[in-house]
Amino acid sequence: TQQQAFQEERARWEEASIFEKVVETAEEPDAVPQSELPEGCDPVEAAVAGSVWKLLVNPGDTVKTDQPVLILEAMKMEITIPSPGDGVIEAVFASEGDPVSPGQTLIALKSS
Repeated sequence: TQQQAFQEERARWEEASIFEKVVETAEEPDAVPQSELPEGCDPVEAAVAGSVWKLLVNPGDTVKTDQPVLILEAMKMEITIPSPGDGVIEAVFASEGDPVSPGQTLIALKSS
């Protein structure tokens, strides 16, 4: 009887436009935002979801393998992202404070 009373009450709410039925559907996760990688460049990608806490390089800077190029903040932790090789920073696709997704290209590195 309780279930029946509830269904009757819900029907009255719907008729009076007090209650609108919402049907949730499973959505596909958002695609990782990608930037146009210049020809001949290697991507430096976000390792985790978080935000860019500090950029340590600018376009034109020369970097060495494993040199820190930026720091991500995720769940109150700082995660240093190193350069994957020697080269010159061709482009930077993120700014300090930007949210990032895992695998998102943040920097274009032209190998030397």
